Amino acid sequence: MTDAVTFARALTDREMERLKDKVHDHVADASQVIIEFFDIALAEFDSSFEEEEQINPTDFSIPEEQWGEIAGWLNRVFPLTDGTFNGALSWMNSGPSAYPTIDG
Repeated sequence: MTDAVTFARALTDREMERLKDKVHDHVADASQVIIEFFDIALAEFDSSFEEEEQINPTDFSIPEEQWGEIAGWLNRVFPLTDGTFNGALSWMNSGPSAYPTIDG
């Protein structure tokens, strides 16, 4: 894709389950979960993580409730221990942005 991607919507229950399954499959690190997120988002643009030369995470956003839920999963599975990898921090740095939702 050469044009900027803008993905700003809530993930469906099925999409959230895909991410949760990836986290709980005890993948090697959170990067695989982040790639799965981008595959979900980029599918709407007939693309995938592998097909993209460069991805700007700020072009993607999901509701803050979903963002926080995913960060929580990653933190529980990949906690910061002895200076090793932290899943939630990786999600924060390389994953999508979060947007606030207003209950109405």
